[in-house]
Amino acid sequence: KTYFDTTPVFITNRATSFSVIGAGYMQDHFDSLQTNEFSKNYSGAYVSVYVTAEINSHWFWNGLISYGYFSEGSISDSAKSDKSFSFATLGYKQFSTLAYKIGIIHNSNFGQDILLPILGLSYSRNSYVFDALLPFNISFRKIHSNKLHSIVKTEFTQASYYDHDQKDSLEITGIKTSILVEYSLIPYTWLQLGGSYVSEKQLTWVNSDVEFATIKSGYKLTSGIEVRF
Repeated sequence: KTYFDTTPVFITNRATSFSVIGAGYMQDHFDSLQTNEFSKNYSGAYVSVYVTAEINSHWFWNGLISYGYFSEGSISDSAKSDKSFSFATLGYKQFSTLAYKIGIIHNSNFGQDILLPILGLSYSRNSYVFDALLPFNISFRKIHSNKLHSIVKTEFTQASYYDHDQKDSLEITGIKTSILVEYSLIPYTWLQLGGSYVSEKQLTWVNSDVEFATIKSGYKLTSGIEVRF
């Protein structure tokens, strides 16, 4: 997998709200899959807008809209399909260290629409931070210093790709658990290094509900650079 997400550009930046716009590129390789129905190379480009704002001292909301093209081979191919992802949440901050979220998420993969409720919880105590956004991820962070953090997280992974004739899409689902250490190189920029365990992934044709293949579970090293505000 090749993945590049650009640094967001601020649209607005106020004391109680901000909004950013970003863009990215992604490419997935499936060289080990031997089939005439499925391409060995998929790529796509997308643009996203994120907004968050306070309603009052306790209530806040945020939302994201992401839209892009994803196709076989190069994104310059004439046969393209669109994907979109959006969510909106309403949050309540009971204390400065405790917040709850409730919301809804919409995911569209080549015409296959999914609408799901989401629940979130954030809690911090001393140098420990717990975050959960169900049904997608749970993370536990230890802040050793302003520059050094360690993280344990579990996340549900899902991705979809269409077949050659675009009559069906292949859904890949699994669970990944990671242990990471991150170090701040410069302000807002973090170098990450660690490892993860990926459970067996299921590959299923969406329309026919037929299992296409499975990817065996295994371990892998994880590294990268993350920019966040």
